[in-house]
Amino acid sequence: MTAIDGRMTGIFESLEAPEGVKAELIRGEIVMTAGPDTVHNLIVSAIQHQTPYARFRALQTPRI
Repeated sequence: MTAIDGRMTGIFESLEAPEGVKAELIRGEIVMTAGPDTVHNLIVSAIQHQTPYARFRALQTPRI
């Protein structure tokens, strides 16, 4: 691990991401992405109800 990697790891570990935001350390860079909201989940659900279950299995990643 280089000094820069160690410094980024320290910064990442002390980072407090806002609620609803996911923070990841990827290849030495901190990447923050917003999680799906209720409107997004409702749209996905509506699309899933139109998909024939016999041909496709629609899966979602649960938010914990």
